Amino acid sequence: MPFSFTRAALASLSILMMVACSSSETEDPTIVAGEEHPGGGIDPGTLHQPEPGTTIPYPAGPFGRDVGSIIRNYKFSGFANPSEAEYKATKDTIVTIRLSDYYNPDNDPNKPVALLLNASARWCTVCQKEAGDSKVHYPYWKEKRVEFITAIFEDDDGEPADFSDIEYWGARFKLEYPLVLDPKLTLGAFFDKSASPFNMIIDTRTMKIVFADEGLIDLGPKNATLVKLTSP
Repeated sequence: MPFSFTRAALASLSILMMVACSSSETEDPTIVAGEEHPGGGIDPGTLHQPEPGTTIPYPAGPFGRDVGSIIRNYKFSGFANPSEAEYKATKDTIVTIRLSDYYNPDNDPNKPVALLLNASARWCTVCQKEAGDSKVHYPYWKEKRVEFITAIFEDDDGEPADFSDIEYWGARFKLEYPLVLDPKLTLGAFFDKSASPFNMIIDTRTMKIVFADEGLIDLGPKNATLVKLTSP
């Protein structure tokens, strides 16, 4: 059954979570995919263990927000692939996605070498333009081991986004890459939301930020940062 996250339901869930625990950037609360409060958070220096015996420590920092800094291990709830989920948010299609999922210190050819992290809002017309461009250019960059992630932080009215907003965004632009929620605007530490969208490119071999800027960027084959990261 699809989620029906109304704003009232989100508010109630937030209150329950506040009563249950006090959160901070150093905590890593238990995640039940598709059931936790949707949104962004940080797992500083935590470990990601996709399979027993294959734990890879996330870089210990120091962390920062500028180009050349290691990014913290942000985590989000959303679609791994909106198209495969048929743009419906259910307990089977909503997962927890961490930046540590993409950490690739050994340059494994089966994992991304670069991560394009985008923050967008439904009210943002420039974000809509970039989403359309991303649909066109994602297949090209995917072949070159670049993964895209878009985090939606607000709806048409400037209110915190919920699952219906990523359902809408994925379906409208027919996206096939990770699409997640950031209703707490965790990524707002990096940019002014009035200048949305925000784009950051991360070298997954080091988890260092190699590009960060507000506004529309060129996602085509001549993007200099991505060309450099994907060159042999």
